[in-house]
Amino acid sequence: YDLQSGMDIALDDVDCSDDDWDSCEYRTDNNCGHSEDIFLRCIGEITEDPATEDPATEAPFQLVNGDGDIVGAGVEALLTYLGGTVCDDYFSDNAATAICREMGFSGAEGWSSGQQYDLQSGMEIALDNVDCSDDDWDSCEYRTDHDCGHSEDIFLRCSGGDFRTFELLNENGSRNSSSGFILYNGGTVCDDSFSQNSADAICAELGYSGSNSYYESSSSSMVEFRNSLNIMLDDVLCEGPYWDMCTYTTSHNCGHSEDVYLRCEEETEEPTDAEEDDSEIDLSRLFRVMKDPEQFYLIQTHTDIPEPSHEFGGVCDDGFTDTSARNLCRSKGWANGRKGPSQILDDDLQFKSSLLQCSDEGCSDMSYELADPFNPIILPCARNELASVYCFNNTIEYELNVVSLYMSESGMFTIELEMSYFKEGEYFELHEDYAFNEIGIRYCGTYLDVAGEGENGSYIISGHLPESASSNCGGCVEAYVFDTKYAHICFYEEEY
Repeated sequence: YDLQSGMDIALDDVDCSDDDWDSCEYRTDNNCGHSEDIFLRCIGEITEDPATEDPATEAPFQLVNGDGDIVGAGVEALLTYLGGTVCDDYFSDNAATAICREMGFSGAEGWSSGQQYDLQSGMEIALDNVDCSDDDWDSCEYRTDHDCGHSEDIFLRCSGGDFRTFELLNENGSRNSSSGFILYNGGTVCDDSFSQNSADAICAELGYSGSNSYYESSSSSMVEFRNSLNIMLDDVLCEGPYWDMCTYTTSHNCGHSEDVYLRCEEETEEPTDAEEDDSEIDLSRLFRVMKDPEQFYLIQTHTDIPEPSHEFGGVCDDGFTDTSARNLCRSKGWANGRKGPSQILDDDLQFKSSLLQCSDEGCSDMSYELADPFNPIILPCARNELASVYCFNNTIEYELNVVSLYMSESGMFTIELEMSYFKEGEYFELHEDYAFNEIGIRYCGTYLDVAGEGENGSYIISGHLPESASSNCGGCVEAYVFDTKYAHICFYEEEY
């Protein structure tokens, strides 16, 4: 990869006596070049049942009893870090609270140290000198070497009930609403990398069928209370609408202006005074999609009046989703679409539309005139919150590059290929091999029986040209992926 040349080489001479990292030795200086960088492919799946997980692989910190079972809040138990114990040097109330919160509890009820369990003597001491300046784990420093004995192992009791996950906090302070600021273990969620899949996954975790909309809150709604909370999640990136398809970080680079406000789908929703008629609107007539030099398309709209020429304005991106983008692009003749990055509204235009929302049944919209800084459902937009879309006709197109090829006099051939693809116009290297089985080789319009090997986009295809092959095709074949031709391959230079 090009990015390798800009990276430091962090480890050298990694020598492991068995398949456990604790058995490994390494150096942090090196005598290597980036041509020696390691590429690694792992196998297996991570299970989701905490009861069957080894503490060292499930979570950094856990509380275990004398039998080694994981326990919850209200019980003083042995604190473990990656399967080892934690020494009491420098340990404080700040450290206790920070670690309880890191495990998903609301705080710490108390802690002590000592050797109470037989199992402690068989465990490593994993952390020492845990020194926290406040009750957030990001403020803590520690060592992974130690000068302790197990008589100094930490026992910790956390408060706040068992592991909590998501809640929605609305403007009235209710945590049992179908809409509100997302709380995860009592803290907010940042909007970095957040998408419609993220919204649907969290709503599903809360028991709803999906999400109506989501947006960051740059308003003053509940700002004093939110500022008192930790930001618990960032970069929530979901490949699908279920939480087990999501990744996230518990560290962040966010402010509370980026807290996510979420509306989940209920079977029936009570209409608000701000809502207009939910009957399906005519996207093709009411909205324009304007091409931008950077290849995404800006949305502009007008109110439903006979003279639209001077009434076009911006669409606020609050609540605007990939589903809305897809419906809008399809209404203009494209095959598909997705939400683009927020843009800046021109100085001579005003916003005309807010909360444009689409589902498979149709679309609804609200006039921007209804925006209210004190209503978290339909907030005013800043001028840099103009919605945009990517519209496209081909979701995925593959690219086959010939690395080498060979054909014997008897017609046996070997083709070495590198396979990549363009998704929605963006280039990606191939790391999934499902498309490999769809590579076909045609000769004179007939598919040949071929064998293949390789992985991650680098493949070798072998076969045999039929003895009865037409001279009209010569020594040239065509490579197809999913029955679409992507390469014309000749085993010798064609004459024209």
